[in-house]
Amino acid sequence: MPKAPPTTRPLRGFATIPETPGSKYTPQETIRFQEMFLPQTELYRRRQRQAAIAFLGGGGPFLAALLLNSITHLLLDRAPVPQSWFTPLGILCVISIIIGIGLLWATPALKCPACNCSLDERILTHCPECGSDKLHRNIFGNLCCQSCSKDLEHRRNEGRRYRIHACTGCGVMLDYHGL
Repeated sequence: MPKAPPTTRPLRGFATIPETPGSKYTPQETIRFQEMFLPQTELYRRRQRQAAIAFLGGGGPFLAALLLNSITHLLLDRAPVPQSWFTPLGILCVISIIIGIGLLWATPALKCPACNCSLDERILTHCPECGSDKLHRNIFGNLCCQSCSKDLEHRRNEGRRYRIHACTGCGVMLDYHGL
């Protein structure tokens, strides 16, 4: 990886700017696009964390009480958690799940600052993992990248199985950690 010129400032302490195969942007432009994309990534990650906390915060105590009651009822033939606790815990669980779904719904759409294409919808011409333009379909018809050998297909009921590092429209590297 080449060293960054002294006039550019790599994003978040990176000492080098990795070469992106197929990218048409200079390292200085790539850094500028990364800095423009940074607020989107921070909000995206914050909303994902908040939704996870909401799901676990409300659902966790309810499931723990239910599991504790089930195990102790089977082993000791008595319930350590009073039945009167299940109604408030159940209400807390439903409210937290609604809040978590709302937070996931309010997660912003990721837009490339270079070409303004949507990053979290469908893959256009470049690999979201490495930014390469060497995409092909394998013998099963799944979209794959020849550069990083990543299977880029969405699985039913699983969502995407890859991280977004680069724009799928223009190939510019936007986030080294991945979304």
